[in-house]
Amino acid sequence: AAIGFSSEVELYVVNDASINAFALHAASDSEPHIISLTSGAVERMTDKELSFVLGHELGHIAFDHYRANQVNFALDGEGEDRQMPALLAARMHTWDRLAELSADRVGFLAAGESLEPIVSVFFKLASGLGPEHLQFDISAFLDQLQLIQDSGPSNLLAHFSHPVTPVRVRALQLYAE
Repeated sequence: AAIGFSSEVELYVVNDASINAFALHAASDSEPHIISLTSGAVERMTDKELSFVLGHELGHIAFDHYRANQVNFALDGEGEDRQMPALLAARMHTWDRLAELSADRVGFLAAGESLEPIVSVFFKLASGLGPEHLQFDISAFLDQLQLIQDSGPSNLLAHFSHPVTPVRVRALQLYAE
C-alpha cells in the first residue's frame, strides 16, 4: 500500500538460516509474482526492515528489472561459448547495480522513508547477525565513502552484484533530500 503496488504477489519463506530475499516476475498476466524470503531474514528482521526488503523486491518487479537480464541469459555463455561482447557484459553488470539502487528507493518508501532500518538490513545481510550484536553510526559508516573514492577503481568493487553498502546508503540519502 505504501508504494501503490497492486499486482498479485505470493510470498514464500524458504528454510534457510542465511538472510536473503529474491523476486520472480510473473511468467504471464494470469500468474502472481513471487517474493521469497529466507527464514533467517524473517527471524532476524523487524517489521520496518522487512518492509524495506519487501519493497526492494517489489521494486524489481514493478520496474521490470528482469527484462535486462533476459539479454544476459540470451547472449552470455561460459568461456569460449561466451557470446556477449565484453563491453556489453560490463554495461549490463553496471545496469544490474543501478537497478539495485532503484529497487532500494522503493524499499525506502515502503520502510517509511527512514534510513535506520535500511542500514540495519544492510548490516544484517553482510554479517548474518541479529540486532543484539549490531550497533552502527550511519555518519561514521558513510565516512567510508571517502576511503572508497580515494582507493580509485578497484577490480574487487567491480565484481560485486550489488553496489557497496556505503554507496547504497548515500544514494538513499540523496534520494530522500
